[in-house]
Amino acid sequence: MGKLYYVRHGQTPFNVRNQQWHDVGDPEDQRGFQFGMEFVDPPLNQVGQQQILKNKSEIQSLNVDLVYVSPMLRTLQTCNLLFEDALVKPKIVVNPFVIEWIHVNHDVPAWPNNHRAQFPDYDWSLMPEDYFIKTVSTSRHTERLNPECYTESLLKIMHEIYPEVFESRAELYRRAKSVKEKLRDEIKDKDILIVGHSAFYRHLTSEMVNELTFINEKLLKNGEYCEIEY
Repeated sequence: MGKLYYVRHGQTPFNVRNQQWHDVGDPEDQRGFQFGMEFVDPPLNQVGQQQILKNKSEIQSLNVDLVYVSPMLRTLQTCNLLFEDALVKPKIVVNPFVIEWIHVNHDVPAWPNNHRAQFPDYDWSLMPEDYFIKTVSTSRHTERLNPECYTESLLKIMHEIYPEVFESRAELYRRAKSVKEKLRDEIKDKDILIVGHSAFYRHLTSEMVNELTFINEKLLKNGEYCEIEY
């Protein structure tokens, strides 16, 4: 029986700004930074790169056979830092279903982007040609996305519906559990690593009591990794 591991991406500029906001008590009049273009699909910062390099040798020593990585820039960069110089590289597949909880601009993919060109050695076969949010999300707001300006229209929807979120926690939970179930057969004969996000991991490991209540959530800091048990 194989094993399933999970690593959270390194720190980004949004993580820093969001923590500053939390530190002063989450004031509503300062929430606007979560809906603008500044933090759409940001890269790792220097601290984030160092966080990944800190655990790089340990993660490489897991000798996983397959990596599923979220298509966001920060996770793609995290994956590249981990395996670019590995003597034996695992197969790396970009998986849109392990994207983060879609609720603020940090979780919005820029569209169009050049991520495929930046990481040409990755397997992009699971990625749709169109805006992949429409593929992974069951949100009732998906039909409102404007194909002429997907990124801007998603940000606008998020801002307009707040305090509702684009993807509910229950929808994220069901997406995360669906990914875990699909991997159940795959780990019978291989070790797999997911390079993903914090809230996705929390819901992957939690149990839903009802649409608003979740228990046994586990947390990972930027750059941390762990084994996921079935």
